Amino acid sequence: MSDQAELPLSGSGDDPRHHTGKLHDMLTRVAEHAREDVGKISEPKAGSV
Repeated sequence: MSDQAELPLSGSGDDPRHHTGKLHDMLTRVAEHAREDVGKISEPKAGSV
């Protein structure tokens, strides 16, 4: 994953909201990327994944 440089969470301390927000953003980007890729696949069974 190219976002490995973002992993050190400087200044966040132990606040779980910061970590939760970053995780939410990361998963949102992954979901959007997967949705974009669905249109690129011609195999019908792969679209259901």
